[in-house]
Amino acid sequence: MDRVFSFPRDDFEKGVVVGIFTTLVVIIAASVVPAVRSHDVYSLVHWKLHVRSPLQPLWMNIGYWTKEAGRRAETLEDACMALLREVLTTASLYPCQSTDDISILDVGFGCGDQTWELARCLNAGKRSMFRYVGITDNPKQVAFAQRRLETELAATTWQSRCLFKLFRNDAAQPEGWNEELCGELNGFTTSNESWLLGLDCLYHFSPSREPLFQYAARNMHANLMAFDLLLRENASFVSRAIVWCICKLIGCPTRTFLTKQQYAAQLEAAGYTKETIILRDISSDVFPGFVAFMDAQEQVLAEYGIKLGALKVAKRIFGWFGTSGAIRAVIVVARIPDK
Repeated sequence: MDRVFSFPRDDFEKGVVVGIFTTLVVIIAASVVPAVRSHDVYSLVHWKLHVRSPLQPLWMNIGYWTKEAGRRAETLEDACMALLREVLTTASLYPCQSTDDISILDVGFGCGDQTWELARCLNAGKRSMFRYVGITDNPKQVAFAQRRLETELAATTWQSRCLFKLFRNDAAQPEGWNEELCGELNGFTTSNESWLLGLDCLYHFSPSREPLFQYAARNMHANLMAFDLLLRENASFVSRAIVWCICKLIGCPTRTFLTKQQYAAQLEAAGYTKETIILRDISSDVFPGFVAFMDAQEQVLAEYGIKLGALKVAKRIFGWFGTSGAIRAVIVVARIPDK
């Protein structure tokens, strides 16, 4: 009888495992080794070791890029601060010498840069009282901004005159605000001057801006200052269709972009005085500068092997806004009737 070769069961299983493991090692090595060799000791990958924490600044809005004599802002930080100041200037709040008390509700406040710059621009340390309430739905931004404020306030003597409160909530849904937040906002009605600030965020609000506008005007007796995006009155059908697609892409309500006439009517219906409504078009100071900055930044980052990623989509969208003229960049100011 022929002798049948039999591979012991245990040895066979071990062989299979070793074979699979060896194959995986070879595959991983084949993909990793070239990458490692391409990033040798003379590469720029070590830039990551020089990043300082906490990251500052962390401004994020589209910016106001026009400076004196037609020059453009060179950094995003400068442009973002300039946009805030343009909004304050249009609202006749900057430059500021007032020492009267003031209350600000800031929706979509970011990581603290906007909060602190706003306090500085409004002369917070010299006012009888500066009350600031911020709302964002991003928990990481709330935590980061809180740490930033604590650090900044510790270096000042403002604590007795300034009250800063940051909340995580959906600013577009006042009916869902918690008792603590509503309690803070109730104090706005006794303030000498109260304002709602929405800097480059209101077009994201779902289902619309109306609930916030109504709450601010009727419950807080607060004036409005904002930077927002509006639809050109005579935008073509094709442009409107593209805008609809963009809304779907970036997660905005499909009817978020109103015309000037529709926007003014919405403000008036909320309780703002028609004669006080300002809709100031600053598109030429916004879109071209932002796109030029993003192009330059993309080239700089490429030297370090970094890509813009999703921000490249934003660049293309704002670029189309600027070249097509379908969407206008507008500073909004509206006031409630005198108390």
